[in-house]
Amino acid sequence: MSRNADPCPLVSIALATYNAGAYLGEQMDSLLAQSYPQLEIVVSDDGSTDDTRARLARYAAADARVRLLPQQDRLGFNGNFARCFAACRGAYISPCDQDDRWHPEKTARLLAACQRHGGAAYCDSTFIDDAGRPLRQQGRARFSELKVMQSDPPALRLLFSNCVSGHALMFPRALLAQVGVVPEGGYFDWAIALAARVNDLPLTYLDQPLVAYRRHPAAVTVSGPPPRAAGKAARLWALRWAMLGAALAHRGVASTGLPSPLAFQSVLKAWLDGYCCPAMVRTLLPHRHQVLPERTPAARLLTVLGLFWGYRLRALIRPRRYPAIRRIGQRVEFVNADSPARRP
Repeated sequence: MSRNADPCPLVSIALATYNAGAYLGEQMDSLLAQSYPQLEIVVSDDGSTDDTRARLARYAAADARVRLLPQQDRLGFNGNFARCFAACRGAYISPCDQDDRWHPEKTARLLAACQRHGGAAYCDSTFIDDAGRPLRQQGRARFSELKVMQSDPPALRLLFSNCVSGHALMFPRALLAQVGVVPEGGYFDWAIALAARVNDLPLTYLDQPLVAYRRHPAAVTVSGPPPRAAGKAARLWALRWAMLGAALAHRGVASTGLPSPLAFQSVLKAWLDGYCCPAMVRTLLPHRHQVLPERTPAARLLTVLGLFWGYRLRALIRPRRYPAIRRIGQRVEFVNADSPARRP
């Protein structure tokens, strides 16, 4: 930590809500019970049709740390979080789901990791059901049992396998300038983690379950209908490549070992616009151990070789799963695609 750094900076908890229902009170109580004293809870509600906003107004009236943003038009999941992030005043931001339960030391421990190492930090989580009871997901009790979590994962690995969940993350507010706009269908937590690593900022993992992540049928934090499956995988895949290309344009790529940003952009364009792309295979083959380190060598090789088949060929063979791309860059548009996927 720098000598001039504030040892007790303001931390903003960014809570985005939509029809939070019966779970909001338990989450809000856990936020207000955080042991770290210098915090604000910034809440952006995406036009809830139940009593969520009225409940939030009561919390805001009772505790000055809670700041409820004015009523707004519906923005969707990423748009609602972006509005919340923009209103945050803290030096660090900690995204928050509306229906989880935080450990009282979560804010303090993540902040300590951010200040000790610089950059961002994230922690492990357990699962709970709608009644708050411990739950096993795919036979596992913790997030770290389902995916490989580590400090400072290479940016190239993050491209293929994101290990950072927004509800477990804390990051410097200044990092938002490197993230840009995350379109609906993309994931802001993945974009923030990738931006940190592309810019050589530490991303520290705390092997401590500091969040109880709730799984229940009504888990919706955005307005609008639930996502449709067709085209979702393709949309996320193309968004990842486009967002990495945008991040690489800010600076060099020491963390990834890939070619220069300009060279990588040309490879990205060739893969998205072509039917076959040997350049993508040549670019990624030397890095196959970073791409999916938890899988077998054969699986890693097949994944990289699969990139030989360009996006246009995939869209030609399976148009419902791989909708045609109109434009890439900071924004990706699809022709005849379903409405952008929203987080369930």
